[in-house]
Amino acid sequence: MQETSNQGKGMFRTISALARDWGISRLTVQRMVDSGRLRTVRLNRRRLVHVREIQRVEEGRSKA
Repeated sequence: MQETSNQGKGMFRTISALARDWGISRLTVQRMVDSGRLRTVRLNRRRLVHVREIQRVEEGRSKA
């Protein structure tokens, strides 16, 4: 039952959850959203960030 928090790791995360995962500030995540690097979805008055494509970018950057 403790696996639930990790379940949607590749899909939609809240901005604060992303900031916690990546070790950056929420403001930084918000700026990435504003600049169009992250796509957000509204769900029940909460903004969820669509994560999949940026993780691919991060992987590519670490390999290069």
